[in-house]
Amino acid sequence: MRICKSYLLLICLPLISSEISGYVQTAVGFDDGSLSTGGGLWVERIRTNFQHPFSSSFSLNLALDFQATYYRDLLPRHPLMVKQPLWDLQDTIWDKEESRGEIRLDRAYLSHQPQERVNLSAGKLRWALGKGWIFSATDVFNPLPPQEIFLREKRGVDGILLEWEVEPTKRISFGFLSVEEDKNAALLRYAFTASDWDIAFHLGSFAGRDLYAGEIAGPWKGYWLQWEGQKLDRQSSYLLGIHKNLSDRADVYAQYFRNGSGAKQKHLYPWIAFLRGDIQGVGKHYFASALRYQISALWDFRLIIIENLNDHSVYFNPVWEHSYKNDQDVEIGLQYFTGNQSEEFAFSSIIYVQHLWYF
Repeated sequence: MRICKSYLLLICLPLISSEISGYVQTAVGFDDGSLSTGGGLWVERIRTNFQHPFSSSFSLNLALDFQATYYRDLLPRHPLMVKQPLWDLQDTIWDKEESRGEIRLDRAYLSHQPQERVNLSAGKLRWALGKGWIFSATDVFNPLPPQEIFLREKRGVDGILLEWEVEPTKRISFGFLSVEEDKNAALLRYAFTASDWDIAFHLGSFAGRDLYAGEIAGPWKGYWLQWEGQKLDRQSSYLLGIHKNLSDRADVYAQYFRNGSGAKQKHLYPWIAFLRGDIQGVGKHYFASALRYQISALWDFRLIIIENLNDHSVYFNPVWEHSYKNDQDVEIGLQYFTGNQSEEFAFSSIIYVQHLWYF
């Protein structure tokens, strides 16, 4: 068992005087095969966020993850390929046949505010692009697949981000970020609000390719409409979304997503890019919908349905969430896949339970 010494130093520094928050996550999952063999998946995760102010304009921000995973007859041990970030702040504590322990810094950046409306951040940070509720057409840094149920945050990327709030409704940002050693991005972004509509454009380069993107979202006749689009050289991705509040307790959402990185034919699906975490899906066209209903003050029900329109496999994810204490939640969910072999949604269906304790 080993822990990198630099991690201990980074943990001790904010403990001197800092704001500390986070959560403890416990998750278990089973499919038909693991139930019959007494196996399954068990995840224990502690997420701790530190903020250490050195002065009124200068601070250090850290997010430390410790995760222990135990598995048998359910999930593969490792992804097919592992990203190699420019600044590697993760370490394997143990790696055995049916368990694995990891520690990593998802966020580690310095923040400086030289003027009231100007902020400069440097390190491993998160730059949120896109407003998609299921898929995102413009997030090139960490496009999280919508069927991911255990990872609750996108990992940070290395770089520098300069943000200037020109006015309360106008913001200009410039970022130079590195996803991997050979995947750098330089982007200029302009975001503003006009007549209750949120509008943003960004352009630059990503991995040596020209990138242009835009986002528009706002209200129209009782609906919330959304569009995102991105052109990365010859690859074009976009989504159209519509959201409607049915009542104070229920709302629905529908989305069409065109995946510029995907393929129409099953034998051309880019599985390697998907398993690396570079893209959200392997198909070209998707339709997704979501329903949320508040059963009571303490119970919520959510349902996500996604269809790959190329091979017509479908993914269902109903979730019941119970907030039985102010700082504790329980989720009971099902991941149901209808696909056959070689189709995208052809995985084993999983029943899972998660407990979250916030501090």
